[in-house]
Amino acid sequence: MITQMKGHGEKFTRQKEAAIIGLLTKPTLDRAAKFANISSTTLWRLQQDPGFQAELRKARRQSMERSVAQLQQASLTAVKTLQEIMQDRKASASARVMAARTVLEMGLRATEVDDLGDRLAAVQRVIEEYAPLPNETVGMQRVIAM
Repeated sequence: MITQMKGHGEKFTRQKEAAIIGLLTKPTLDRAAKFANISSTTLWRLQQDPGFQAELRKARRQSMERSVAQLQQASLTAVKTLQEIMQDRKASASARVMAARTVLEMGLRATEVDDLGDRLAAVQRVIEEYAPLPNETVGMQRVIAM
């Protein structure tokens, strides 16, 4: 998360880490501040700091990645359950249709996401290929103006 500084700033860094954990796990700013053992005002001030904001975004992204990984693991069980319902002749027709529809919709959505990811990667490659180097911005401004 936040790199440890040696000496005087070490306590402050620990407070920032605790503040980030509090913001990720507590429902209110006041509870997050209490968790971090700092005042709500101090926490609010921390949130105005661009470096702290970057660290908080990084921690949120890591937390979300872990959540997505757990969802992906659970999705195997969900698909198996839907398959069982679709194939269960004792299940009601509406349950079987709903399971089939869900499988089809999720499959389509996954395909759309994959396609969008491929298209985005292609756009990024083009941008990287034609992006000006930092000292070439004047030339790029001429290109944009045309």
